[in-house]
This record gives sequence, C-alpha cells and structure tokens, in this order.
Amino acid sequence: MKRIFAALATAILVTLATAGCMKLDMNLKVANNDTVSGSVTMAFTKTLMDYVSANGGDTTAFNSKGMFSKQPGVTTKAYSDGEFEGTTYRFASVPLKNFSSNNQNTSLKISREGSNLIVSGELDSSGGKGDLSSAKTNPLTAEFFKNSSVKVAIELPGEIKQTNGVRHGNVITWQGQLGDKLTFQAIAYSPQGLDPVLVSVVGGGIVLVAAAAVLFFVLRKRQPLIGEIAE
Repeated sequence: MKRIFAALATAILVTLATAGCMKLDMNLKVANNDTVSGSVTMAFTKTLMDYVSANGGDTTAFNSKGMFSKQPGVTTKAYSDGEFEGTTYRFASVPLKNFSSNNQNTSLKISREGSNLIVSGELDSSGGKGDLSSAKTNPLTAEFFKNSSVKVAIELPGEIKQTNGVRHGNVITWQGQLGDKLTFQAIAYSPQGLDPVLVSVVGGGIVLVAAAAVLFFVLRKRQPLIGEIAE
C-alpha cells in the first residue's frame, strides 16, 4: 500500500510539473497584398521552470525561440512580465509564403487559393497522448490549469465565408487552455491586391455617376411643357 501511494504522489508531481501555467497570445493581421503583421508571445511561469530545473527535469521543452523560422520582417525578443517568461515574435509585412509555424505541437498556415485566403492548422497542448487533458479534468490537478491561456486571433481582409472560430467583424479568435487541442479553419474571399470593401464603394460610386449621367440626358431630351414655352 505504501508503494502505491508513493507511486501516486510521484505521478501527481510529474503531472503538475508538466502542466503548470502557460500562455500563448497570438494577434495577427493579414493584408490584401498577402502579407501578415502582428505579434506572438509564448511564455511559461518562472515558478514552473524553476521547479522543473530544481528537480532535474528537462527545461528545453520551455524553449519557444524556434516556434517561427527566421525570415526578413520577423524579429524576436525575450518576454518577461515578472510572472511569465518566454519569447515574443513580431511580424512586419511578412509574405504569406514565408509565414508558417510547424513544430512538434503547433502548425499554422495562411495561404492563398485563387481569390480566397485559407487559414489551417492546429495547436495541440494535450501532451500528445492526452495526459494533460486527463489531468485537466482531474479534481486534484484541474486547479493548476486555470491560469493557463491560449488565444489565437487573426484578422482577414474581405468576406469571411467559413470558420470554426469566433468572429468579431473580420477578426477570428480561437481560445482555450493548456491541455486543449485547437484546430484552425477559416476561409475569406479576398481577391489579391484588391480590397473588397473598397471595390464595392468604388463600384457603387460608378453606378451613381452612371445614373446621374442618364438622368441628365433624359432631362435634356424631354419635351418642354406648355408653360415653359410661354415663358
């Protein structure tokens, strides 16, 4: 019996050390010229990393520096707010073909197919075998997940035709916690190099001008009334 409790205690400690607290905050904006700008912050609590290190654990899992590849327009900076430590990526008009995240747990891609922009990929923080998902629902360990947050927000130009995220105008958001598996899916109609909103405004203006021209010629050609002749 004593051996069973010892094994159980070890399992709980390992679970807590693996779970801990994490935050991923991704805010991206895609322009109609097929570039992406914005920022991504991936960080873990310093308490968690110190605990794992002090107990001989592998802290390389907390290294978020390789989440995105080095490209022109991509800069990285160490992130620390006193509680969380990690990395912030900033993107300045990075071409979509150069923007992607594809590591062991995260794959995110924004691509063009004809007149559509496609968002696809997933973020799996369940541990791969569902270990963290189980710990998240366990009353003994569920409390340790409440401070974790995963938020991915992407603003797309044009008309949002389909998505499995939450829409607020043209911003699509996916949210969860450590232990969740998020799947990204969105389709926006956005002809390359053209802003659909601007096109509709310009098109409406052309229609108004055409209507005014027609009205002008109709009034010029109408027959004068008797009262107008007398004058």
